Amino acid sequence: MNCFTTLAALLALVLGVGCGKKASPDGESSLGFARDIKGVLSKFCFECHGVEHQEAKLDLRTVESILAGGESGAAIVPGKPEESILFEMIHDGHMPPEGKLPGAADIERIRQWIVSGAQP
Repeated sequence: MNCFTTLAALLALVLGVGCGKKASPDGESSLGFARDIKGVLSKFCFECHGVEHQEAKLDLRTVESILAGGESGAAIVPGKPEESILFEMIHDGHMPPEGKLPGAADIERIRQWIVSGAQP
């Protein structure tokens, strides 16, 4: 490896190039639903908002169904976690109503995903 190649590789490592996450215009990390969010929702939400049950007619298994929403409308507003009922309910500790609640890191990941545009 020559000096230029080594320098380019080091720069890519430092800048996170190729890590699979893009920076959004506001500097937030761009997260993907399938890669970063679905596992969290599966653990905490799918029992009531999944295959067998869809409380309030809300299915949280896909980005499309989250955007379609349920009885209260769209569960998220891409780019606006403060206007997203899904984030509000999780952040305020109202959901899930029983059992273990998502931790701060999971809640922040959901917020960042919404901020970055709620990508699939």
